Amino acid sequence: MTKFYLFVILLFTGSSLFSQTPCENGSAGAYPCNQIDFYARLSNAQLSGGPNVDLNDIWGWTDLETNKEYALVGLTNGVVFVDISTPDNPQIIGRLPSHTGNSSPWRDIKVYDNHAFIVADQNSGHGMQVFDLTRLRDVTNAPETFTNDAHYNGVGSAHNVVINEASGFAYIVGARGAGNGCGAGGLHIVDINNPKNPVFAGCFDADGYTHDAQCVIYEGPDTNYQGKEVCFNANENTITIADVTEKTATSLISKQSYPQAVYAHQGWLTEDHQYFISNDELDERNAGIQTRTLIWDVRDLENPQLITQYYSERQTIDHNLYVKDNYIYQSNYESGLIILDAAKIAEGNMRELAFFDTYPSSNNISFNGTWSNYPFFESGILIVSDINNGLFILSPNIEEIIIQQPQFDVANGTEILEVRVDPTYQVSEYQWQTLNELVPVNLQNNSRYEGTDTDKLTLNADISTYEGQVFRCKVLLNDGKIAYTYFSGTPEDLVIILSTQQEWEPKVNVYPNPVSDRLFIHLADSPEQLKRVEVYNLQGKKVYEETVAEEQQTVEIATESWPANMYLMRLSYGNGFTSQVKVLKK
Repeated sequence: MTKFYLFVILLFTGSSLFSQTPCENGSAGAYPCNQIDFYARLSNAQLSGGPNVDLNDIWGWTDLETNKEYALVGLTNGVVFVDISTPDNPQIIGRLPSHTGNSSPWRDIKVYDNHAFIVADQNSGHGMQVFDLTRLRDVTNAPETFTNDAHYNGVGSAHNVVINEASGFAYIVGARGAGNGCGAGGLHIVDINNPKNPVFAGCFDADGYTHDAQCVIYEGPDTNYQGKEVCFNANENTITIADVTEKTATSLISKQSYPQAVYAHQGWLTEDHQYFISNDELDERNAGIQTRTLIWDVRDLENPQLITQYYSERQTIDHNLYVKDNYIYQSNYESGLIILDAAKIAEGNMRELAFFDTYPSSNNISFNGTWSNYPFFESGILIVSDINNGLFILSPNIEEIIIQQPQFDVANGTEILEVRVDPTYQVSEYQWQTLNELVPVNLQNNSRYEGTDTDKLTLNADISTYEGQVFRCKVLLNDGKIAYTYFSGTPEDLVIILSTQQEWEPKVNVYPNPVSDRLFIHLADSPEQLKRVEVYNLQGKKVYEETVAEEQQTVEIATESWPANMYLMRLSYGNGFTSQVKVLKK
């Protein structure tokens, strides 16, 4: 009960009580945390100036003239502007009430050319507000109550607004009461190059309702679309990619669903535009699964591929996420803010690095807690909106704890997986895990495993019995920090780990890759005969196997019935070695 009482006390105190609090021994004041420090908090009442107001979306703005950083915080009754340039002493500068004066639980804010663009859902007549953020410089009697600088009435209400700052176009999504032929709630495109004079420019409704999106000038490897304006949309049951270069002639590039799709909610591209990280808002609640993050290979925009799914140890609802450098900043309602490592997503690998729980009273599958976050300030400050508990100003403090991911070793004829931690850290606990259908499960010592709570996991059974399993290690330090090793959603990790990794490279050609209906394997100019071919899907299940006849040089596999996805092919040779090939099925 102690944790709960601390939490209740915190709700009724100002931000100064816990200012500049480092995350130590697993908490910052009353907030559970890992490698994220706490600067300040402003409560709902402080932000709104009154009772019974919840938070929703959040965005940020940096005034390049004064170098001040601001949090733009969505409320059910409007938007509040907070100067966070001194992060342990945030100052409320003013508020912009809802355009209609009516409340909405959904409000969204984006910024272009020193102007904020604001929409609200289920709020007929709200349209899109435009506010000149440079007015915040001149406030002398804070907090000031502002009015719009401009208003766009081409939509009645909207769930979200997306802005491509590189082109100067806003994409209003999930709109109701939209004119100009945009009636399905897709991309309602507005030219905002003159921010105070927004003008309708076009529409993309080819795939119906869009819940959220990211629109960019595409710089990825697909040469057919380089330099074009492309939107990556979360369209309820699919990830939908659209060419919006010509605003009056937009077109569908592709759309793709995924396993256990309940409500495709939102996503964000990696900075090289090669991968798209997305979430599903209702899969935990409706499908009963762990918190899930999906990694898409979008190097071919006409054929996006789900390459893996990362499952958390939690089972709370995930919401907005953003990518900066190699970090994914994910708001997870009652679990708070989670930071994931994206450095190896090209290999299908992801791991949790840090978290800060803004809603410590529970971890239920409910719509309380963290709505969104904004990680793009040059200062490195991170702002988070919590529906119930207000604005949080945080600072990630992430260290590389694990210096060697699990490696396979053979000691006295025994197979061992070993992980190494930087010797400057003191470890209190190791916990080896395996992934069951990609969901982490703690291992216990038994006839198959020994040392499940040490840095060396011993595999006691015959090595072939572990095929298809993926291992990782969770490390807890004496100072409360938590670190995870990398893992993959395919059996590739196991295949690599459970090999002697000697330097024999077979001369094998697998083609075409990507494949449509026929896949060929040709082994040429090698003294070692290809003996066996096995193919696994993302869940580690074997979908194909063949024993290769002696002296057979080419193997042909019919793949037309395989679902479009990534597969791992394992090739076994006469000398006992194996090799692996990733195969993409179109």
